[in-house]
Amino acid sequence: MRLKLQIALLISCTLVSLSGLYAAYLFNDASLGGRGGAIGVAMSFAYLFFSSLNTYKGIEKFDAAEEEIASALQLQMSIEQKLQNILDRFTLLKKDIENEARRQRSANIFLAISTVISTLFGGFGDLVAHQLIAK
Repeated sequence: MRLKLQIALLISCTLVSLSGLYAAYLFNDASLGGRGGAIGVAMSFAYLFFSSLNTYKGIEKFDAAEEEIASALQLQMSIEQKLQNILDRFTLLKKDIENEARRQRSANIFLAISTVISTLFGGFGDLVAHQLIAK
């Protein structure tokens, strides 16, 4: 799901950036060439902000492990059982953290690409638009 959203962000930022050039050509005003890029950058930052609202909840897994330790002590489980349960929890937590790190790397790549494209259009779109209008 995240990958589809990241691809959609990249395509949207590129299209919005190009729309600034189209607006400049349509209205014969080169200064509009960078507007789409500015909107694309804003879209990228909005994605960054809203995707960080769903931060990793690994702390909850530590809480669950802590509760299991407490309940194991109350149930008088054998030390081997206690240690195995704790090890299992931490193994799952490690896998979750590794998966989240991979997803975050992917998000960072798409975010960087979409931001660079939009920033270039925002900064230089008027120059490209000027060339388009001149033709």
